[in-house]
Amino acid sequence: MKTIKTIGLFIVSLLILFNFSCNKKVNEIGEITVLLTDDPYPIDLMERIDITFNKLFILPEGKGSDDYLNVAIVGTRTFDLKELINGNYAVLTKTNIPTGSYQSLKVSVSSSQISLYDGRIFDVEIPAYAQEGFEVTLSEIFYLEKDEFKEVYLDIDVGNPYV
Repeated sequence: MKTIKTIGLFIVSLLILFNFSCNKKVNEIGEITVLLTDDPYPIDLMERIDITFNKLFILPEGKGSDDYLNVAIVGTRTFDLKELINGNYAVLTKTNIPTGSYQSLKVSVSSSQISLYDGRIFDVEIPAYAQEGFEVTLSEIFYLEKDEFKEVYLDIDVGNPYV
């Protein structure tokens, strides 16, 4: 049961992996794709590790926490993290955003569930801050230019669920 609770905390351990350049232009549009992946973890007892996202926000460089831009996610999106192990990924969203520099993401998780091979299913309690959105500061600020395409990977490390 402790393992199940520990795994449940994986939601707060998102790690952003990317390498982008920085320039400045305004009022133009580029495209960003946010993909999910998972580091390997010995999850032999688990048949599924489902996580449901319902909102995604991105923060322009130099803006405050009230200035996040809503990034379109169509409805809610549920992913089985076991399908994302060892380099596999899934697209959380692919959408246009204004050009400019960005410093962090905020991801809102509405539910999570762990299903074991023995048939037991555990609903993971989602903390209030994760339901409203938890912030993931980018390791480097990135700049999106007009008509440019960027990919941002959120690496959910099930094996290291603590920030």
